[in-house]
Amino acid sequence: MPSATYDLIVQAMITRQQVLCMYRGFARAVCPIILGHTAGRERVLAFQFAVARATACRPAAVGNASKLPR
Repeated sequence: MPSATYDLIVQAMITRQQVLCMYRGFARAVCPIILGHTAGRERVLAFQFAVARATACRPAAVGNASKLPR
């Protein structure tokens, strides 16, 4: 059964909307590209285009999929 977070990202992808989330204590704005599973864990590959923090925004590395919270 998919998690609530997984379902939310599915809906964002269907409606072509950005996802706002918290990661390592900072607000992030991402566009999900690929959603799936690796080794039984939910994962998302997303393009990060905004981060709320004092330093400059660094683009997320392509190919590094983030684990979704349980």
